[in-house]
Amino acid sequence: MAQEGYEALDGLLLPMEEALAQWPAVNVTANSAYYLSQGQAVLVPQAPTSGWVRLFGADKRFLGVGQVLEDGRIAPRRLVSTGSGDAA
Repeated sequence: MAQEGYEALDGLLLPMEEALAQWPAVNVTANSAYYLSQGQAVLVPQAPTSGWVRLFGADKRFLGVGQVLEDGRIAPRRLVSTGSGDAA
């Protein structure tokens, strides 16, 4: 398969967030994504009240995972960088 090129191999890869498909998805605004990227917890309306969540930006890009704190805010735990210059 390596002879077919990297495009063929890329077609076999799953998105990172698929490994966590059982966790609830939380979409955050661009403003909240910025604060998460700085390590700060944010309040997200209508988010789950406990547990771990997958975080997605306003552009539907996977940001990483977070944990719901006792006060209802979501704290970033593991964020990923896409290398596109975005702070994440």
